[in-house]
Amino acid sequence: PEKDTFANLTATREMVVHMVERATVERAVACSAEFPPEVDELAACGFTPVPSEVVRPPRVAEAPVAMECRLRQVVELAQGERGAHLVVADILRYHLDEAVWNQGRLDPDRLDPVGRLAGQSYCTCRNRFEIPRPPRPAKRP
Repeated sequence: PEKDTFANLTATREMVVHMVERATVERAVACSAEFPPEVDELAACGFTPVPSEVVRPPRVAEAPVAMECRLRQVVELAQGERGAHLVVADILRYHLDEAVWNQGRLDPDRLDPVGRLAGQSYCTCRNRFEIPRPPRPAKRP
């Protein structure tokens, strides 16, 4: 069956994408359970919904980064029970917790983001490194 989140996205063409941190990943994964449509997954999993500024879906107060988005395109990658979709959206508004800012910039050392790999596998970004960009080549006359 189609997940409520995907059904809402395709019906409203709006969504909020959140950065999930290690401290809240278990609650975030719990939101993916098969809740009845009338149950608010955010509240059931201990998150605080707050109104968004540009889109209708609420954002999560506990997320250090939230992006209000409008759907651009859905690409079906696989069909059937284990079907998958690639969702492409335009970011309309960013919300960044002041705790992740340092001198007017997002400070990666103040974040502990989690990424989903596949199935039940997740990763963190604890082994961060930097590589400087090469200078732009000079234009030829």
